[in-house]
Amino acid sequence: MMLRAHMTCHDQDMIRSGLDCFLTTGDVYRRDTIDKTHYPVFHQMDGVRLFSVWELEEFSKDPKTFTAFSGEDVSVGDHEGRQACHTEEAVKIIEYSLKSTLLGVVQSLFGRCKYRWWMPPSPSPTPPGN
Repeated sequence: MMLRAHMTCHDQDMIRSGLDCFLTTGDVYRRDTIDKTHYPVFHQMDGVRLFSVWELEEFSKDPKTFTAFSGEDVSVGDHEGRQACHTEEAVKIIEYSLKSTLLGVVQSLFGRCKYRWWMPPSPSPTPPGN
């Protein structure tokens, strides 16, 4: 038997089934030493939201001139594969949607509460997606 270390293992199957917006939750298992801040079993929630260019255009300040991709290619980790780089406007639209969704989930679970957004420093030339 293999215990899952993350929930993202289900994302590809969910996307292939036609879903473009979903949450997955479940137990995940790690090889952590138990102490006051670590336990080898915990719950994780992953969220996926796929946007079409047309959906991004709807949220744009000027849909007629909106461009989702800059035309630059950026390396994907250590792989030879490449993906197009989103424009700054597209990133801001996606970031706003992500933060709104996360805040909605947190507030539905815990009610109104104080929160702050923290972006870790990133060594990569593109901004982190957290």
